[in-house]
Amino acid sequence: MTGIERSDILSRGSHEPQRQKILIVDDAETNLMILSSLLAEEGDIICTTDGVQAIALAESDLPDLILLDVSMPGMDGYEVCRRLKSNIRTCDIPVVFVTGRTEDNDQEKGLLLGAIDYILKPYSPLIVLARIRNYLALQKAHLDLKIANAELTRLATTDFLTGVWNRRRFMELGEAEVARVRRSGRCFGAVMIDVDHFKAVNDTYGHDAGDNVLRTLAEACVDRLRNVDIVGRMGGEEFALILPETDPQGAKLTVERLREYLGELAVPVDSGTLKVTVSAGVTTVQDPSDSIEAALKRADEALYEAKDRGRNTTVAREEM
Repeated sequence: MTGIERSDILSRGSHEPQRQKILIVDDAETNLMILSSLLAEEGDIICTTDGVQAIALAESDLPDLILLDVSMPGMDGYEVCRRLKSNIRTCDIPVVFVTGRTEDNDQEKGLLLGAIDYILKPYSPLIVLARIRNYLALQKAHLDLKIANAELTRLATTDFLTGVWNRRRFMELGEAEVARVRRSGRCFGAVMIDVDHFKAVNDTYGHDAGDNVLRTLAEACVDRLRNVDIVGRMGGEEFALILPETDPQGAKLTVERLREYLGELAVPVDSGTLKVTVSAGVTTVQDPSDSIEAALKRADEALYEAKDRGRNTTVAREEM
């Protein structure tokens, strides 16, 4: 609900630098032994003599480089390369053919399939080592750039305090949901949530406690809602939700259950724990002419009505 398709990148970037992985695929055990010995200091070596297993290992281990023989029984290197490059999980792994085929059309075929180079047998160990080092360095730089870009995207789209979507990104996702309504005719719930008496929390317990309240509530919303639901912080103590493919009754029920759950949370503060309540306003987007701005305005009006009723309650506002 707060990020995306970058788990592999971030998980690798969040630890100490790891040795790179090199997958060597050759049906000749002698060639595997020679290359494994030559490259042992450059990274962790994974070996196989079979093309089908090579694809499985590439998908599971995500090596940084693949050295691939062309002539193998069963599935040859060209087909292995074609399948690797057509798989979203492995398409960015650089492939280097190691082969005795010297014809130009053989090399052209491999390069057109997506390989980055050919190393011809018999090869010079020093040249092979230099090339592999260069490719591993390039792949590391490529991964480092992905990690940096993912971090920039995270900083630009998430709220720094709570980790949920910031207002700008939330509105973009809301417009995407409205577009989905126009295409499919389905509906979604739009919700505004406000922490009751939040100023009193800051005044009594301090701003650190107030920040902890906001973080705790945001985490609870993410944990209690579905993966497809969208949570955003709109500013201050206000949060907003988008509940895709949820009708008015379902939206009201979901938010009411969430409100009750949030009211039971024990938020840790320096002096122990405290409990806070929230008020919520709910509306539904079903009309293709509606907009996320108009929906949130309705939800906000319902939110203020909930506050006028004494807070710690949920009010639903019909669609325009």
